[in-house]
Amino acid sequence: MQKSNNMGYTANHHILKKYFNLNKDRIEVPGMDLKINNYNFFATDHVFYQENRVFQETEQTSLTYTSDRDIIENQQFNYPVFRNTKTNASDEVIILLHGLNERTWDKYLCWAYFLTVETGIPVLFFPIAFHMNRSPAIWHNPRIMNKLTEDRKTRYQHLAMASCANAALSERLGNIPERFMYSGFQSASDLVKLMKQIKTGNHPGLLPDTKIHLFGYSIGAFLSQILFIANPDHMLKDAKMMLFCGGSVFNSMNGISRLIMDSEAFQRIRSMYSHPENWSKTPRYFINILQDGAIGKAFRSMLSYEGLRIMRERIFRRFSCQINAIALLKDHIIPARDIQQTLRGDRNSIPVNVEQRDFPFPYKHETPFPIHSNPAISEQVDKHFDETFYSIAAFFSE
Repeated sequence: MQKSNNMGYTANHHILKKYFNLNKDRIEVPGMDLKINNYNFFATDHVFYQENRVFQETEQTSLTYTSDRDIIENQQFNYPVFRNTKTNASDEVIILLHGLNERTWDKYLCWAYFLTVETGIPVLFFPIAFHMNRSPAIWHNPRIMNKLTEDRKTRYQHLAMASCANAALSERLGNIPERFMYSGFQSASDLVKLMKQIKTGNHPGLLPDTKIHLFGYSIGAFLSQILFIANPDHMLKDAKMMLFCGGSVFNSMNGISRLIMDSEAFQRIRSMYSHPENWSKTPRYFINILQDGAIGKAFRSMLSYEGLRIMRERIFRRFSCQINAIALLKDHIIPARDIQQTLRGDRNSIPVNVEQRDFPFPYKHETPFPIHSNPAISEQVDKHFDETFYSIAAFFSE
């Protein structure tokens, strides 16, 4: 694998952010061996969105007057594919799945650029349902979200980590905790549709029977594991799965963050998904999804360490050489020890490679490679970004 001649993570971040645009069909970035194409996608339709219960009045006034099923941004959207300009049609692709409550791809632009340059494999960004460009603009309107944040502080006496950035997701999941699973199931269904298009040769720039790899970050790692375990139509039997800042079961995660969700919302979904006895009170569609089909079973296997552990660990053991994970020691959202326990088992006997890294600069789960104005810190960030992503590129290139 040739070492990249790029200018460095921080400099490339500013350049890519300047040129990246989801509304352009094709983007070429001057001075970079990179082309970006945006493709339109029509989501799979799900009748369970009709079963949304009556929302809190604040959700109706602050977020949307329509049901989830009628949010047009979630149903039709663009997704980008990064390619090396030296590569024509490819027989491999990396699907990158992002973290929870994210609205822009800015953080991931350098990730994709680095991987396409180093591996020659295209990188496809796919947005989780109701995230990124699949969400209405009002959900990240500062004036409206500030008002919603203050309202939540009034309603919930001991609320922690409430912010303008997490108000929309907190309100939606707090009102209807089933949305966490509904959103994930729609995302998985959409990805199955996309993967079928790729496998049958119906995706531009990708050859029939293209090998599909997964790169999951944070909750994107959780979704990647569900897809990998379910392996719909055996489309992922030869896939490599890279997990970054993710890989643990759900009940080992701590989603309370000013950038993810507030304490009230997290406790609502933690209560819902850590206690299956609560499922009897949910709409029938919720039960059907969990009980019927490979994706529902895979989801249940990733909720708790003991839940369907034998099945989950059997798959991780069988495909251990196809799984790799990088955990960060100062990650308090998805701790390194829990990632290792989930992937390698209680006795540390499953031979999945779980690498634990630490950086000498201030970082956190939500910003593992912060953009910094201090040149000395930027130099450190650039160095550790390169080391981390050379390791990731090597895994995909093996």
